[in-house]
Amino acid sequence: MMQLVNPAPAQLSAMFKVTYQKKYWGGLIMRTQDAVGVVAGINLWNRLNIGYAFDYSLGEVRAFNSGSHELMISFITTKNKPSLDQEDEDLNNGIFEENNKKKEE
Repeated sequence: MMQLVNPAPAQLSAMFKVTYQKKYWGGLIMRTQDAVGVVAGINLWNRLNIGYAFDYSLGEVRAFNSGSHELMISFITTKNKPSLDQEDEDLNNGIFEENNKKKEE
């Protein structure tokens, strides 16, 4: 992400994020000429995310700041609709399972 705020110089932000078992996530944050940080969180109930981040200042503000903490809570308000291919696959699997049950009887 590029950030332009007058009169400050342009700033680039980058984040590297990994997810484990579609539930836990973590990452590293870097802002040019400003800070580095870490972030971690957990996905709860598929739509609720809770996380924590810590930024450590590298610039001139470091003399007045020993880092910042951030707590995050996010809620996803819409569900992703399955694609037509996924709906077709689910329907085919249902028919396949029904036929196998009938054969077993």
